[in-house]
Amino acid sequence: VKIAWNSDIPAFSYGGDSLADARAAKARIIQWLPAQATVPCTLLTQEGEVKGACEPAVKNELGKVVQFERVGFVKIDAVGPDGVVAYFTHK
Repeated sequence: VKIAWNSDIPAFSYGGDSLADARAAKARIIQWLPAQATVPCTLLTQEGEVKGACEPAVKNELGKVVQFERVGFVKIDAVGPDGVVAYFTHK
């Protein structure tokens, strides 16, 4: 997304799909999931519980350790109709 400012009002436009172009422009890279393609996820850590969303493919990883981008490694403990439960293991 490109942002142009007209006074105090931002105008947003599509910046393209090219990661190489984004890096060349020194744009911030954001990890995201389309809202319609997510599974509810509860991540259990030493600090407490974090509710969020994860990729649907995680449902196939029960009992395995997987990497959550920008979080660290987690073990998928449960998969059910209410979503996924994962335990944080390490960064």
